[in-house]
Amino acid sequence: MVIYSDTAYRRHKIKYEQLKEKSPGIAEILDKANIIKIGYRDDTSFGKPYYFISETDLEEDINILGSVLEKLSDDDLVVSTGFFKLVATFGKDIIQHVIKIVDFLPEKITMLSFYQSNLYDTRTNRLINKLYDIVIRIKDEVEITFGENTYLIGVEESIVWDVIPSFQRYKIVESMFVEI
Repeated sequence: MVIYSDTAYRRHKIKYEQLKEKSPGIAEILDKANIIKIGYRDDTSFGKPYYFISETDLEEDINILGSVLEKLSDDDLVVSTGFFKLVATFGKDIIQHVIKIVDFLPEKITMLSFYQSNLYDTRTNRLINKLYDIVIRIKDEVEITFGENTYLIGVEESIVWDVIPSFQRYKIVESMFVEI
């Protein structure tokens, strides 16, 4: 898991503490994750610290992250979070750095990246989506009929022939997504 910024880490730490209570199975998965953190503090309360990059110069941080990521293998899974702050802080020009991060990854690696689609304008969203082979949307739904913890999950875009865009409702039951 690659976490950019102490702010994003703090939010994940709060979510992790809640998951330990409500979904211990998911918390166990996070406990096994290797954490690459970019920030000012090297603390981690979940997962296994894999690499810490002290946030200093953006260009240098990207290069260090790239040298760590390029050592991963094709069968690794990278989950990146907090990178929304880059565009929010530095503007659209930062996209070239995000592309550089993706370029460092092994060709067949699986990468998941989370960001709010309503955070940027349509053009920036489309540009970010083009970095990924498959774009999955997860939308928290407030459905009186289905109760709490209901989500609309599906493939929004795909360049993979076998993965066709479609959506389905799910509910979290005992730490698992159950199709409604």
